[in-house]
Amino acid sequence: MLGKLIADTRVKDLPDLYGGYTNLVRAELRGPIVARLINPATVPQLRHRLNTLVQFMPPGTFAVPTPDEMALRNNPLLRSEAPAPIQRLADQGKESVPELVRILEDEVQVEPWPKRQGVLAAVRRAFVRLGPDAASALPLVIELFDERNSPLAIGSGETDGWRAAMVSMGRPIEVVPFPPNFTAAQIASSRAEISRILRWSRDHFD
Repeated sequence: MLGKLIADTRVKDLPDLYGGYTNLVRAELRGPIVARLINPATVPQLRHRLNTLVQFMPPGTFAVPTPDEMALRNNPLLRSEAPAPIQRLADQGKESVPELVRILEDEVQVEPWPKRQGVLAAVRRAFVRLGPDAASALPLVIELFDERNSPLAIGSGETDGWRAAMVSMGRPIEVVPFPPNFTAAQIASSRAEISRILRWSRDHFD
């Protein structure tokens, strides 16, 4: 019943869907949700709500990609509006890394920053989840992160997120760089945040 409701293009929003209990999202809703995500007529508020549900679907739900999911990933506009399926590429394990690298290389060229922010965050979360399975992508991430005015992040929160991704992928935390003007206390605080992000990722899929 819920799947039919989501699939019905006459439905413009579902404000009370799951009422915040996103851990209850069932895998069988995958098809209807993705179909609405790629439908250009889907209004922004519903697209945002459904994108959030994709994040919280059970682990492994997206292990085998569907044509709709591949179409969404290959459409820069759609994936910027619904980046969660990029994050869920991690369900495919090591096999997803070349696709994540392709998307990363495309997105770092997107301007302005807000247009690439969501997709880059999704790629980053996928790398954190994959950990050592994404080690082949680590040299590219290091190269991009170490650039002056790195295209990967703006602000300390996202920068620490990428530091956590690199540590998860295999870069020793002792060599992860910090700005030269950082004090010992600031570095310690940032490393604590990296550890917190990695602990969270072990217990949560978002």
